[in-house]
Amino acid sequence: MTSFQNLRQTSSWAVFNQVGSLLHQLASPNTIVYTEAEFPQFSGRFVLVASPEFNALLIGNLIDPEQCSLELTFVPGAIADFLQTLNLMVPFALQENKSDRQSEFTLKLIEVLSQSPIEFAHQVEQERLLNQVTTLIRHSLNLPMILETAVHQVRDFLNADRLIIYQFNFPAPSCAIDSEMRPITEATHNLDGITYESRSSDRIPSILNRMSEYSAASLKRLQKRQHESITWGTNGRNAEPSTVAALLKQSPNDIQTELVTPIVVQEELWG
Repeated sequence: MTSFQNLRQTSSWAVFNQVGSLLHQLASPNTIVYTEAEFPQFSGRFVLVASPEFNALLIGNLIDPEQCSLELTFVPGAIADFLQTLNLMVPFALQENKSDRQSEFTLKLIEVLSQSPIEFAHQVEQERLLNQVTTLIRHSLNLPMILETAVHQVRDFLNADRLIIYQFNFPAPSCAIDSEMRPITEATHNLDGITYESRSSDRIPSILNRMSEYSAASLKRLQKRQHESITWGTNGRNAEPSTVAALLKQSPNDIQTELVTPIVVQEELWG
Protein backbone atom coordinates (compact mmCIF):
# COMPACT_ATOMS: atom_id res chain seq x y z
CA MET A 1 0.00 0.00 0.00
CA THR A 2 1.16 3.55 -0.71
CA SER A 3 2.69 5.33 2.27
CA PHE A 4 1.20 8.79 2.83
CA GLN A 5 2.58 11.87 4.51
CA ASN A 6 0.65 13.98 7.04
CA LEU A 7 -0.83 12.20 10.05
CA ARG A 8 0.23 8.57 10.45
CA GLN A 9 0.25 6.66 13.73
CA THR A 10 -1.22 3.92 15.87
CA SER A 11 -4.63 4.90 17.19
CA SER A 12 -7.84 3.42 18.53
CA TRP A 13 -10.72 2.44 16.28
CA ALA A 14 -12.83 4.87 18.31
CA VAL A 15 -10.67 7.76 17.09
CA PHE A 16 -10.83 6.39 13.52
CA ASN A 17 -14.64 6.39 13.73
CA GLN A 18 -14.68 9.94 15.12
CA VAL A 19 -12.46 11.26 12.34
CA GLY A 20 -14.48 9.38 9.73
CA SER A 21 -17.73 10.83 11.09
CA LEU A 22 -16.19 14.29 10.98
CA LEU A 23 -15.30 13.87 7.31
CA HIS A 24 -18.89 12.85 6.58
CA GLN A 25 -20.22 15.85 8.52
CA LEU A 26 -18.09 18.31 6.57
CA ALA A 27 -19.06 16.88 3.18
CA SER A 28 -20.83 19.47 1.02
CA PRO A 29 -23.54 18.61 -1.54
CA ASN A 30 -20.93 18.39 -4.32
CA THR A 31 -18.59 16.14 -2.32
CA ILE A 32 -17.90 12.59 -3.49
CA VAL A 33 -17.61 10.15 -0.57
CA TYR A 34 -16.26 6.60 -0.77
CA THR A 35 -15.83 4.04 2.04
CA GLU A 36 -14.66 0.43 2.26
CA ALA A 37 -18.31 -0.69 2.36
CA GLU A 38 -18.42 -0.22 -1.42
CA PHE A 39 -15.16 -2.11 -2.02
CA PRO A 40 -15.17 -5.52 -0.29
CA GLN A 41 -11.80 -6.32 -1.88
CA PHE A 42 -10.14 -3.64 0.27
CA SER A 43 -8.58 -5.26 3.33
CA GLY A 44 -8.82 -2.33 5.72
CA ARG A 45 -11.18 0.56 6.35
CA PHE A 46 -11.16 3.97 4.69
CA VAL A 47 -13.12 7.17 4.19
CA LEU A 48 -12.32 9.28 1.13
CA VAL A 49 -13.93 12.66 0.48
CA ALA A 50 -13.25 14.62 -2.70
CA SER A 51 -14.53 17.96 -3.94
CA PRO A 52 -13.11 21.04 -5.68
CA GLU A 53 -12.68 22.70 -2.25
CA PHE A 54 -11.61 19.92 0.14
CA ASN A 55 -10.06 16.45 -0.23
CA ALA A 56 -9.06 13.98 2.46
CA LEU A 57 -8.28 10.29 2.78
CA LEU A 58 -8.51 8.39 6.07
CA ILE A 59 -7.22 4.79 6.19
CA GLY A 60 -7.31 2.34 9.07
CA ASN A 61 -5.49 -1.00 9.00
CA LEU A 62 -6.18 -3.61 11.66
CA ILE A 63 -3.66 -4.11 14.46
CA ASP A 64 -6.05 -5.72 16.95
CA PRO A 65 -9.75 -5.35 17.82
CA GLU A 66 -9.03 -2.12 19.73
CA GLN A 67 -6.25 -0.51 17.70
CA CYS A 68 -5.45 0.37 14.10
CA SER A 69 -2.70 1.93 12.04
CA LEU A 70 -4.30 5.25 11.13
CA GLU A 71 -3.29 7.39 8.16
CA LEU A 72 -4.80 10.75 7.22
CA THR A 73 -3.67 12.71 4.17
CA PHE A 74 -4.78 15.80 2.27
CA VAL A 75 -2.13 15.47 -0.47
CA PRO A 76 -3.88 15.49 -3.90
CA GLY A 77 -1.31 13.15 -5.46
CA ALA A 78 -1.65 10.57 -2.69
CA ILE A 79 -5.46 10.66 -2.93
CA ALA A 80 -5.30 10.31 -6.72
CA ASP A 81 -2.99 7.28 -6.36
CA PHE A 82 -5.43 5.67 -3.93
CA LEU A 83 -8.35 6.28 -6.30
CA GLN A 84 -6.35 4.63 -9.06
CA THR A 85 -5.84 1.48 -6.96
CA LEU A 86 -9.65 1.24 -6.78
CA ASN A 87 -10.05 1.98 -10.52
CA LEU A 88 -11.92 5.18 -9.70
CA MET A 89 -11.87 8.69 -11.13
CA VAL A 90 -13.46 11.96 -10.05
CA PRO A 91 -14.90 14.50 -12.54
CA PHE A 92 -12.53 17.30 -11.48
CA ALA A 93 -8.84 17.83 -10.89
CA LEU A 94 -7.77 17.27 -7.29
CA GLN A 95 -6.32 20.49 -5.89
CA GLU A 96 -4.81 21.68 -2.61
CA ASN A 97 -7.55 22.28 -0.05
CA LYS A 98 -9.09 25.72 0.32
CA SER A 99 -7.67 27.39 3.42
CA ASP A 100 -11.07 27.98 5.07
CA ARG A 101 -12.16 24.36 4.63
CA GLN A 102 -8.78 23.02 5.80
CA SER A 103 -8.92 25.25 8.87
CA GLU A 104 -12.51 24.24 9.65
CA PHE A 105 -11.61 20.55 9.53
CA THR A 106 -8.42 20.99 11.55
CA LEU A 107 -10.16 22.97 14.31
CA LYS A 108 -12.89 20.35 14.61
CA LEU A 109 -10.32 17.55 14.57
CA ILE A 110 -8.38 19.18 17.41
CA GLU A 111 -11.64 19.23 19.37
CA VAL A 112 -12.27 15.54 18.62
CA LEU A 113 -8.75 14.53 19.62
CA SER A 114 -8.74 16.55 22.83
CA GLN A 115 -12.01 14.93 23.94
CA SER A 116 -10.99 11.36 23.08
CA PRO A 117 -10.90 8.99 26.08
CA ILE A 118 -7.42 8.13 27.33
CA GLU A 119 -6.75 4.46 26.63
CA PHE A 120 -3.00 4.30 27.28
CA ALA A 121 -0.60 5.79 29.80
CA HIS A 122 -1.53 9.45 30.21
CA GLN A 123 1.93 10.72 29.31
CA VAL A 124 1.94 8.74 26.05
CA GLU A 125 -1.48 10.10 25.12
CA GLN A 126 -0.33 13.65 25.88
CA GLU A 127 2.60 13.31 23.51
CA ARG A 128 0.38 11.73 20.89
CA LEU A 129 -2.03 14.67 20.94
CA LEU A 130 0.80 17.19 20.71
CA ASN A 131 2.26 15.36 17.74
CA GLN A 132 -1.13 15.15 16.01
CA VAL A 133 -1.78 18.85 16.43
CA THR A 134 1.68 19.96 15.33
CA THR A 135 1.54 17.63 12.31
CA LEU A 136 -1.69 19.26 11.21
CA ILE A 137 -0.34 22.75 11.89
CA ARG A 138 2.63 21.87 9.70
CA HIS A 139 0.28 21.62 6.71
CA SER A 140 -2.22 24.30 7.69
CA LEU A 141 -2.87 27.38 5.58
CA ASN A 142 -4.43 29.42 8.40
CA LEU A 143 -2.02 29.23 11.32
CA PRO A 144 -3.40 32.05 13.51
CA MET A 145 -6.89 30.54 13.66
CA ILE A 146 -5.56 27.04 14.28
CA LEU A 147 -3.14 28.11 17.00
CA GLU A 148 -5.61 30.34 18.83
CA THR A 149 -7.94 27.36 19.26
CA ALA A 150 -5.25 24.72 19.74
CA VAL A 151 -3.56 26.53 22.61
CA HIS A 152 -6.76 26.32 24.71
CA GLN A 153 -7.77 22.81 23.62
CA VAL A 154 -4.36 21.29 24.31
CA ARG A 155 -3.90 23.01 27.69
CA ASP A 156 -7.28 21.67 28.83
CA PHE A 157 -6.37 18.18 27.68
CA LEU A 158 -2.97 18.23 29.38
CA ASN A 159 -4.49 19.72 32.54
CA ALA A 160 -1.54 22.11 32.57
CA ASP A 161 -1.28 25.42 34.42
CA ARG A 162 -0.13 27.21 31.31
CA LEU A 163 0.43 26.48 27.63
CA ILE A 164 2.37 28.93 25.48
CA ILE A 165 3.51 29.14 21.89
CA TYR A 166 6.96 30.66 21.52
CA GLN A 167 7.52 31.96 18.00
CA PHE A 168 10.89 32.57 16.35
CA ASN A 169 12.01 35.33 14.03
CA PHE A 170 8.91 37.39 13.22
CA PRO A 171 8.60 41.10 12.33
CA ALA A 172 8.67 43.45 15.32
CA PRO A 173 5.69 45.66 14.29
CA SER A 174 3.31 42.68 14.33
CA CYS A 175 3.21 42.34 18.12
CA ALA A 176 2.85 44.20 21.39
CA ILE A 177 5.93 44.44 23.58
CA ASP A 178 5.79 43.74 27.30
CA SER A 179 6.99 46.90 29.03
CA GLU A 180 8.70 44.85 31.74
CA MET A 181 11.12 43.37 29.22
CA ARG A 182 14.17 45.33 28.18
CA PRO A 183 13.39 47.83 25.39
CA ILE A 184 13.85 46.70 21.81
CA THR A 185 16.10 48.92 19.73
CA GLU A 186 14.66 50.72 16.72
CA ALA A 187 17.11 48.84 14.51
CA THR A 188 15.58 45.49 15.50
CA HIS A 189 13.59 44.01 12.62
CA ASN A 190 12.75 40.60 14.04
CA LEU A 191 11.81 39.20 17.43
CA ASP A 192 11.42 35.95 19.33
CA GLY A 193 8.67 35.62 21.91
CA ILE A 194 5.36 34.33 23.21
CA THR A 195 2.55 34.97 20.73
CA TYR A 196 -0.14 32.66 22.17
CA GLU A 197 -0.98 31.70 25.75
CA SER A 198 -3.65 29.81 27.68
CA ARG A 199 -3.81 29.81 31.51
CA SER A 200 -5.89 27.62 33.80
CA SER A 201 -6.58 30.57 36.12
CA ASP A 202 -6.27 34.34 36.09
CA ARG A 203 -4.23 33.98 39.28
CA ILE A 204 -1.36 32.70 37.13
CA PRO A 205 0.59 35.72 35.85
CA SER A 206 0.44 36.16 32.10
CA ILE A 207 3.66 36.04 30.10
CA LEU A 208 1.94 36.69 26.76
CA ASN A 209 3.86 39.06 24.46
CA ARG A 210 7.14 38.65 26.29
CA MET A 211 9.62 39.35 23.55
CA SER A 212 13.35 39.60 23.00
CA GLU A 213 15.54 40.38 20.03
CA TYR A 214 15.72 37.51 17.55
CA SER A 215 18.46 35.10 18.57
CA ALA A 216 19.93 32.98 15.79
CA ALA A 217 21.86 31.01 18.42
CA SER A 218 18.68 30.04 20.30
CA LEU A 219 16.99 28.98 17.08
CA LYS A 220 19.98 26.91 15.99
CA ARG A 221 20.10 25.14 19.36
CA LEU A 222 16.38 24.32 19.21
CA GLN A 223 16.68 23.16 15.58
CA LYS A 224 19.28 20.63 16.69
CA ARG A 225 16.97 19.50 19.49
CA GLN A 226 14.07 19.25 17.05
CA HIS A 227 15.94 16.65 14.96
CA GLU A 228 16.93 14.67 18.06
CA SER A 229 13.49 14.43 19.66
CA ILE A 230 9.92 15.25 18.69
CA THR A 231 8.71 16.07 22.20
CA TRP A 232 10.65 16.30 25.44
CA GLY A 233 9.96 17.09 29.09
CA THR A 234 11.82 18.33 32.13
CA ASN A 235 11.04 18.51 35.82
CA GLY A 236 12.67 19.62 39.05
CA ARG A 237 14.39 16.25 39.53
CA ASN A 238 16.12 16.30 36.14
CA ALA A 239 19.47 17.84 35.37
CA GLU A 240 18.00 18.87 32.01
CA PRO A 241 17.60 22.69 31.97
CA SER A 242 14.22 24.27 31.31
CA THR A 243 13.83 25.28 27.67
CA VAL A 244 11.22 27.93 28.48
CA ALA A 245 13.26 29.43 31.33
CA ALA A 246 16.27 29.68 29.03
CA LEU A 247 14.30 31.36 26.25
CA LEU A 248 12.65 33.84 28.64
CA LYS A 249 15.86 34.37 30.64
CA GLN A 250 14.07 33.68 33.93
CA SER A 251 14.86 31.51 36.94
CA PRO A 252 14.48 27.75 36.28
CA ASN A 253 12.90 27.53 39.75
CA ASP A 254 9.83 29.32 38.36
CA ILE A 255 9.02 26.24 36.23
CA GLN A 256 8.57 22.93 38.04
CA THR A 257 7.68 20.73 35.05
CA GLU A 258 7.43 21.37 31.34
CA LEU A 259 6.63 19.53 28.11
CA VAL A 260 8.03 20.99 24.88
CA THR A 261 7.18 20.16 21.27
CA PRO A 262 8.43 21.90 18.08
CA ILE A 263 6.07 23.48 15.55
CA VAL A 264 7.45 23.00 12.04
CA VAL A 265 6.08 24.99 9.09
CA GLN A 266 7.28 24.18 5.57
CA GLU A 267 10.13 22.11 7.05
CA GLU A 268 11.40 25.06 9.12
CA LEU A 269 11.27 25.39 12.91
CA TRP A 270 8.56 28.03 13.41
CA GLY A 271 8.12 27.92 17.19
